[in-house]
Amino acid sequence: MNRNFIFVFILLTTLSIVNSIPFNKRKADFFPCRQVINPILGVDVTITPDPPVSKTPEHFTVSGTLKHNITANKTLLNIEYFDNLRFVSLITPYNKKFNESVKAGTKFSIDVDNVPTPELPSFYDIHVTVGEKPDKNGDLQDEFGCSRSDFST
Repeated sequence: MNRNFIFVFILLTTLSIVNSIPFNKRKADFFPCRQVINPILGVDVTITPDPPVSKTPEHFTVSGTLKHNITANKTLLNIEYFDNLRFVSLITPYNKKFNESVKAGTKFSIDVDNVPTPELPSFYDIHVTVGEKPDKNGDLQDEFGCSRSDFST
């Protein structure tokens, strides 16, 4: 009787441990970018496919409410992939202009299709930023909202 009880106890313990191990790949979890000096609001981001696949175009849906006006044909959505081991951008940032103006404090939403995905390293981040005034590298100088997600393969 004691052997049966011990066997059942070990079996149930093993099954509960195996059941708690995640077997699927981690989904994207975007959170506001860390900026101590001049914190900005985060934006809501969903991507497809999730998680990203190397060399496969990505679809982004970005929404939120900002403290700045979004101006049509001036305000940009910036999407950038970063290599976390080498601390460099994997490709030139992808920029898309907003087609419609949105007043500050009003919810906005923008869909972006066919965003190129680079060859993804073992550890990388995706930064999604809304702002204006891109520099020569495509990075935004005035940021209104930013969210990021980190990945490991």
